[in-house]
Amino acid sequence: SKKNLQEYRLLSKIIEVPVRRLDTLLDEFSFHQFDLAKLDIEGFEFEALEGLGSYLQRIKRFSIASYHYPEETELLSQFLHKNGFKIFVANQFVYAITKTLKID
Repeated sequence: SKKNLQEYRLLSKIIEVPVRRLDTLLDEFSFHQFDLAKLDIEGFEFEALEGLGSYLQRIKRFSIASYHYPEETELLSQFLHKNGFKIFVANQFVYAITKTLKID
């Protein structure tokens, strides 16, 4: 939940870094479609997914670390499922595949 996420972050050391939305970076470099996106960004994976904007639907597969706070796996899984992905969870990672992707 967002409340637990906020509590987790309060316990963490805060370091300020410049931040840019992923969709902005992808537009800047003219990327249009991806086979795989792997995310392990120390508990900010959900925010990164939200930051993908329309690019979320342009990615075929995700491998996302989900061990940073207790509800992370469920939060990521629900978000990706709601956005049309099949979800698999194993070894503290959420794996997602677009429902239209055929695997040989």
